[in-house]
Amino acid sequence: MALFKWDSTLSVKVKDFDTEHQKLVELVNRLHDDMKLGKAKESIAGVLDELISYTQTHFRHEEKVMQANSYPGLLQHKAEHENLICQVAEFKQKFDTGSLTLSISIINFLSDWVKNHIMAVDKQYSDFLNSKGVK
Repeated sequence: MALFKWDSTLSVKVKDFDTEHQKLVELVNRLHDDMKLGKAKESIAGVLDELISYTQTHFRHEEKVMQANSYPGLLQHKAEHENLICQVAEFKQKFDTGSLTLSISIINFLSDWVKNHIMAVDKQYSDFLNSKGVK
């Protein structure tokens, strides 16, 4: 069962970014489902690796488009991205060494971060990029 679902309130009105955000939602939900099903550490680690990798790819894509369009909030947005990458990398390192078990609080953190980042931070570039013809 999905932890949270994509809906139109999460749309930033940039098709590629919406598609990438949907994939992030899917990965967080898959991580949640695997944890709830008691899947092996290796299985959960694989989904966590995929989430980290995909998040970094998505962030680079957003930043490239923002830079190409001279988005004025790029530096702040990039700092948000770097903060999450550091936090998730720390979770992953602790998970890999056994000093942290994946818990519902970590899954909730990831879920809340994805939702809050899209709603509070990503939506700020929506009108700007749309005005530049990025759809």
